[in-house]
Amino acid sequence: MRAVSGAKRATPVQQPAAWTVDSGEYVVGLAARSDRVVVLGGTGILSVLEGATGRQLARGQLPGHGAQGLALHPVLDRVAVGCMDGHARVLDLEGRVLHALPAGKGWVQAVAWSGDGKLLATAAGRVVRTWTVDGSPVLESEPHAATVTALDWSPVKADLASATYGSVHLFRFGEGASAESLDWKGSLLSLAFSPDGKHLAAGTQECSVIFWKTASGRSAEMNGYPGKPLSLAWSPDGSLLATNGDATLCCWEFRGKGPEGTRPLLLEGHRAPATRVAWHPRKDLLVSGDRAGKLLFWTPRLRTRPIARAALGEDGVTAVSWDPAVTTLFAADGAGRVARWNIGAA
Repeated sequence: MRAVSGAKRATPVQQPAAWTVDSGEYVVGLAARSDRVVVLGGTGILSVLEGATGRQLARGQLPGHGAQGLALHPVLDRVAVGCMDGHARVLDLEGRVLHALPAGKGWVQAVAWSGDGKLLATAAGRVVRTWTVDGSPVLESEPHAATVTALDWSPVKADLASATYGSVHLFRFGEGASAESLDWKGSLLSLAFSPDGKHLAAGTQECSVIFWKTASGRSAEMNGYPGKPLSLAWSPDGSLLATNGDATLCCWEFRGKGPEGTRPLLLEGHRAPATRVAWHPRKDLLVSGDRAGKLLFWTPRLRTRPIARAALGEDGVTAVSWDPAVTTLFAADGAGRVARWNIGAA
């Protein structure tokens, strides 16, 4: 496939970091709000940094000596973390543990808040559980066929999706609560609902992306990726889905009848495979990070070449997070570096 572009090939603007700090270990999660940045290390160390300066405000070791998954509450000043000891922990932005939730046996692989913040979903082993914001249990699923690999909530309905080998399970929490299965032969690794909740995308072990229409369950597969598309990001209006899987990013068009039968936008600029993609929550501005520690900024509707670039270090980018209120990006890498960029009027 060739890039769809009439774009100018101007040199991307170099973006200097406003600050860079060393968190001390491999970063597996990052969550930003204008005055706070929460950093999760792979051994379970949680740090809270001042957003404006990077100054450390709190730091502590979570039980279990390992962590996987970090979710910022959409309204309240708290985060949820999945820990190795079978518990998910809810903390405030001072680093204090508010609730320790028994999510199941083994490592808690994923945590996710619903869009209204009323429910928290956790996945440990083959079981999904949900909890109220005060830590009371709501639902425990029947065991999935295999380990649950990803969770995501619909932004517009109380629908929770969980991915495992062979299917996505949809739990509907509104009136007439129900559960259904969207089957797919293969391993599903990542999940992302569109902003309007009408589409659900999943990246696969077989180097493809699956799309389902949530109303009908109709599916389509987009294959040919050189690597596994583990990072999926919808544009704020839901018209484009950006995916990694190679040094070239692939953006699928969802306007009209797409993406079936359409050619994707191919965003070329990375020299190393991309590891993370994230759209600004309110603007047509996409960021991608790669295995060489480089960050590129894009406006895909206008051009398929990057408009700006930044360097975090030489280690792979492991986490990115936009401040939803302003055009400020935070990113972290495998060496433990955390940095902030002010993108200006982009």
